Amino acid sequence: CFVSLAPSNLILTTVKKAQGSDAVICQWYDAEGIESQAVLRLPGTPRKAVFSNFLEEDGAPVSIKGNVVEVPSGKNAVVTLKVYY
Repeated sequence: CFVSLAPSNLILTTVKKAQGSDAVICQWYDAEGIESQAVLRLPGTPRKAVFSNFLEEDGAPVSIKGNVVEVPSGKNAVVTLKVYY
């Protein structure tokens, strides 16, 4: 599997190359109205990851452990991450 996301209430909607850079955009939403801890498994080991917005601007940094990113995902939230390799 290229990218996986858990738990099952989170729906991965986008995995694409970012505009204007070689970063990868990963976006998901909560489909069940549940606050949860998102576990995103990525191919390879990213150099860094940040929260991003719809304009793909860099936001706050996100902790990476190997090829796994864990971030809070709010109730009914849309989360966008920008991942750099």
